[in-house]
Amino acid sequence: WGKYDDLKENIDSESIYVYKPSDGYAGKGITFESGDSILKKTRELDQVEYSSWVVQEFIMPKLYNKRKTHFRVLSLFVVQPSGKIQAYMYKNMRMFSAKDEFSLERLHDPSDDKTLMLMTNINVTYQKFISDPNNEGEYFDWKRYLMDVESALGKEEYMVIHSKMMELHEAIYSTIGNHLKCHKTDVSIYSKSCYHIIASDVAMNDKNEARLLETNISMDMKRIWSSREINEFTGEAAYLMDLPESPYDHRTESDVWSRVFNSDEENDKENDKETFSKSESDRHILYILLLLFIILLILVCCIFRCFMCL
Repeated sequence: WGKYDDLKENIDSESIYVYKPSDGYAGKGITFESGDSILKKTRELDQVEYSSWVVQEFIMPKLYNKRKTHFRVLSLFVVQPSGKIQAYMYKNMRMFSAKDEFSLERLHDPSDDKTLMLMTNINVTYQKFISDPNNEGEYFDWKRYLMDVESALGKEEYMVIHSKMMELHEAIYSTIGNHLKCHKTDVSIYSKSCYHIIASDVAMNDKNEARLLETNISMDMKRIWSSREINEFTGEAAYLMDLPESPYDHRTESDVWSRVFNSDEENDKENDKETFSKSESDRHILYILLLLFIILLILVCCIFRCFMCL
């Protein structure tokens, strides 16, 4: 919501909120608290380390393996010389799970440290793990908290989530669309286009609806995807970028990237509607002219017969 001074007008004292620094990273500074607790904090928070804060209403999560989860989705935006933008989504999504199973009782317990139940950031999970003396010398299994969606949930559930994430791309585009510019060093010498790969964090709520949490213009991909996958999707992104711009290019499909939309498609639909309306109007005029011609022909025939009778 932006400035802290605006919170009082927007917060419900009994609801649970996510309170996080807008310029933070790796889960640092994030807390889960009631609206009343946030209002009471006022200025005692560390305003030096973080210049501004964001408050998000807590999304009651859809649980996977009884745990709160969020998904990391990669979006590819190809910016063409005309300004038209083609959007794609990387098919191999990742899911991040909390360490502890989710519990409503713990959620509403103000004395409970809910970090490992609510935080799905693997950096936070890792730091908690190594700071626990009971885990000294133990191996931290990243694969337990960072998983490939299809491998973890199966093909059927993956297809449901994939569809939900595809639908969410209009919101992702509206969030970062103004930042999608081509810099001289990024432009392809073949097509004069460029591309951007954006990472978004998305959560599924208890109504099975996808909710965009945040978008990241810069990120460390090596901790989430393998070198093979990175080479695969960046190589395919370069291929899609290098295609010459034409009315048919936005139909191009990829084995790596799912095509989401083209920024001109809505305009194309409107133009199609206008063209259809115009053709319908022209057709009606043609029918009227044809009818008038038939009437005129009948009149001429009648006049001719009358003349012959005389």
